Amino acid sequence: MRPLRRTVPSRTTLAFDEAATVEWMAETALHEPVLRPEPERWLNAALVVDDGPSMVLWQQYAAEVRALLEGLGAFRDIRTYWLDSSGEPGPLVKTRPLRSGSVSGAGLRIDPARPTVIMVLSDMVGPGWSNGTVKELLRGWARRAPVAVLQTLPERMWPSADRPDERLVVQSREPAAAGRTLRVSHPVLPSELVSYRGTPVPVLELTKSRLGPWISLLSTGHSRAGLSVLLIPDGVADTGSLADSRAGTGAADAPEPAERIRRFREAASPESRQLAGAMASVKPLTLPVMRLVHEVSRTGGGQHHPAQLAEVFLGGLLRRVGTAERTRAVDSLEYEFVPGVAELLLDTVRTSVALDTAAQVSEYLLRRGGFGPEFRARLAGEGAGAVPDPPEEAGPFAAASPQLLRRLGLWEGPAPAPTPQPSSRPDPESGAERTQAPLPEVPEDPAEVFVMERVAPALVDFARRLTDDPALPSLVGEQAQRIVEQAQEWRAGYGWEGVTAMSLLGDRLVAAREQGYRAELGALLRQLLAELAAQTDLVSRNTRGHLAIALSGLGETDEGVAHLREVIAVSSDVHGADHAYTLNARQHMQEMFFDAGRLPEAEAEGQALLAALERTEADAEQRSQAVRYQAYTLHLMQRHREAETLLRSLVALEAGPLERSMDARLISRSWLAGTLGYQGRYVEAESELRSGLEELEQSGELKGWGEALTLDNLADLLDHCGRHEEAEPLRRATLAASERWYGPGHPATYRARRDLVSTLRMVDRFAEARDEAESVEPQLDMDLGELHNETLRFRALRALIHADLAEYDEAVALQRRVLAHTADLEGAVHRSTLTFRHDLGNILRKAGRFVEAKEILRAVLAEECEHLGVEDSLTNATRYALASVLDSVDRTDEAIAVCRELLAIEERILPGNSPETAKTRFRLAGFLAKNGAHEEAADHLGKAWTVRCQVTRLDAAESMSTGHAYGTALLKADRPREALDVMEAVIEARSRVLGVAHPATLASRLRHGDVLAALGRWARARKEWTTVRETAADELGEEHEIVRTALQSLQREAKAPGR
Repeated sequence: MRPLRRTVPSRTTLAFDEAATVEWMAETALHEPVLRPEPERWLNAALVVDDGPSMVLWQQYAAEVRALLEGLGAFRDIRTYWLDSSGEPGPLVKTRPLRSGSVSGAGLRIDPARPTVIMVLSDMVGPGWSNGTVKELLRGWARRAPVAVLQTLPERMWPSADRPDERLVVQSREPAAAGRTLRVSHPVLPSELVSYRGTPVPVLELTKSRLGPWISLLSTGHSRAGLSVLLIPDGVADTGSLADSRAGTGAADAPEPAERIRRFREAASPESRQLAGAMASVKPLTLPVMRLVHEVSRTGGGQHHPAQLAEVFLGGLLRRVGTAERTRAVDSLEYEFVPGVAELLLDTVRTSVALDTAAQVSEYLLRRGGFGPEFRARLAGEGAGAVPDPPEEAGPFAAASPQLLRRLGLWEGPAPAPTPQPSSRPDPESGAERTQAPLPEVPEDPAEVFVMERVAPALVDFARRLTDDPALPSLVGEQAQRIVEQAQEWRAGYGWEGVTAMSLLGDRLVAAREQGYRAELGALLRQLLAELAAQTDLVSRNTRGHLAIALSGLGETDEGVAHLREVIAVSSDVHGADHAYTLNARQHMQEMFFDAGRLPEAEAEGQALLAALERTEADAEQRSQAVRYQAYTLHLMQRHREAETLLRSLVALEAGPLERSMDARLISRSWLAGTLGYQGRYVEAESELRSGLEELEQSGELKGWGEALTLDNLADLLDHCGRHEEAEPLRRATLAASERWYGPGHPATYRARRDLVSTLRMVDRFAEARDEAESVEPQLDMDLGELHNETLRFRALRALIHADLAEYDEAVALQRRVLAHTADLEGAVHRSTLTFRHDLGNILRKAGRFVEAKEILRAVLAEECEHLGVEDSLTNATRYALASVLDSVDRTDEAIAVCRELLAIEERILPGNSPETAKTRFRLAGFLAKNGAHEEAADHLGKAWTVRCQVTRLDAAESMSTGHAYGTALLKADRPREALDVMEAVIEARSRVLGVAHPATLASRLRHGDVLAALGRWARARKEWTTVRETAADELGEEHEIVRTALQSLQREAKAPGR
């Protein structure tokens, strides 16, 4: 929310400006003070807290949100109101909570002088939401102010009636615009295909990734990323009909206890199911008791999300005891389970676990000793902190529930009333067993218990320390939070679910260059792997395998491979070499080698695995995964034909037996297009990508990673072929798809934005590129960290843009800072370091500091040849840049030699129609022409022009430039007849694309006149030069270079012999 900390000149408060007054008096001799408007915050805020019955859980949360807003310092004034969403008669908005006893209504104050942001904190569950009265209130506010709903619940728990169907891009004419003026659009589809009606109200979880787009909308008028939007129609629901529909609902329609539990367990998280069982063992159920049980019922320490308690509270299992006037303090309201529910919940909890909950509650109470501002319980008896004579009306804060005591044989009270049974239930005397809720999956074997009591807590504790470290980037913290939330998730036969998230956490620590935590996690993984080494059961092997993968991701691949090989060996002994468990572990080995960049080992492992899968006739799903990684490996090893064969088989498999979704099939088709492109089959590659996107659009299926990857690959292909103008809208579509799939703060989304900036550079839109790059850098540091490779690459890109804008001092200084950071982190000869040194050389070349550029590029080239290889793409790029610098310092012969070396390498490793080779030929021809070698220059330009016309069409900018140079070289090589055909084709293309008066078109027509003169067609040549001179004078001015050149040609023609 930092962008909201904006100030504007006050309209009401003026301050004495001492310096300006002194200057004014000195200049005018008038003794008058100069007053300036005081700066003040530009926004007011109104926090509207839902005070409906379901919001009792969130009162403390609401206080924390208000404290957060006040501490932020972004708002001039913050007012708090309470919203009655109960659906009962009376005013909707109040200045005090209903439970305080005040029932007077109040209109929400909206300052006419400055924007007031209205934030409604609610779970959107109350009857006032479903009957339309609250929505009508929001629609009225949105006529005058920006409005948003801050959802207390996670998105998966939002009421289905008010759940936004999709994320939309939201824009406004100005910052902090009223809600009714907002314009919403689909992130990709044009407005002609899909439109939206109603007043848009953003609905947001209080997380950075969800708040970010809304803050962008408030501060800039554009959400940048998709927002969950509630579209409120112009009319409201008929509240009377809703009330009538509910009037007939009574106890007879209430579901049975077993049905209540079934519905709850289907929708609730594992933690919430565990919490419900723990709550069934205590009484009375007040909010403080529920929170206390929630606090102590976990394993391994830490805090649960408040939403887990909300799941139980809203899950249809509880009811309020007595009349419970709404004006009572929320902490004193008492709840109980619906009759019959507590007994069934206790069936799902071991007695030892229930007793353990009671013991932990007792231990917690003793530890707290009655202290703390929100701790209203006191201990009765003797001793420190105890109350020796509590009042008679003081009941127990928490005690074992009657249901639990009855199970222990300790209940001395009356027997419970029988729970009504439906007539369809079997008679107990018939011998049928009583229906019970299914038992939860829990670890039973000692080895399984070891995983949940030793391995999982150690890793969760590490993850929790990461979540508590505010200095870590969001990318790391979010993944750590996922592991914390999975602390108790268990799957029978598999083990602890959270272990699968450890490898990604390690990857993100490595990417953020958090070396301290990276080393600590490595040591922890080694310790746990050593403790698991002796175990041979399935759960331990699974856990060990995933920890080995995580260790490999930290850069310790040899150790990870050793552990995974032992897992494979044990599985072979226990189940057999061709068992599915063993083959699955071998598949992980293949992927481990691939992820570590050890391609020969990945290829060998994959080949052996595919043979085993073929031999055992494994299922299509497992075979497809092995084929996919083998194809990826062969592709990266430049074995594109073999990769193509495998990928075509995979595409057929996914379209046939596997019946994969269209989006999932796009992933394989994108890789197939990549192999085609690397073989120079650009038309086929483009057709594959475009047809895939069209089929996805026509299918109406859900879009995801496949769409984002395919858009990105298509844009890459067009950029590679020099079709940058066509690539730019695809870059924007890729960015939108990445934001939808990954979220705005993911590295893939930032990479898509960086690619967009690079494409803007290629089409010479440098200022726009700079603004785009600068707008994301502050958020980059927060999301990825200042040392993440994507952050550094963004800064290096901004340095190149400074050089494009001739801001050379800024460019060199920024690039040197990026280079210093990278060299410190990765070393002097790491690929990233060499890339940034290469870029520094290019910046110095643009700045005219050729000697410095030459020395840097020569040194970089030598180190790239040694450490990356003489044929590496980065090595070749440095050769190309060095040749340009050598020519700039009049060492054209050396530049030619470097270009010849580069061309020989490219002809060996790239397809014959590669745009890269065409670019090298074009540059080499320029050097040759400068040395007078026009015949050889013409040969190279002819080949380059042919390739560019094939790959990018004749009317593409690079094709037309190459054609012009080719025609000029043919003319200078005394081949005018060939030059005539080339120049006429170029003039036709430039006239059609650029216009007849464009300087480039006129330059080609000038050269056309020269060709005609060389052929002795003087009359046509004179006419061409005259037309060019007149057009250029009218369009470009008499002083333009083209006018002067045309006049010189006419003068030469007049003086020519025989004229």
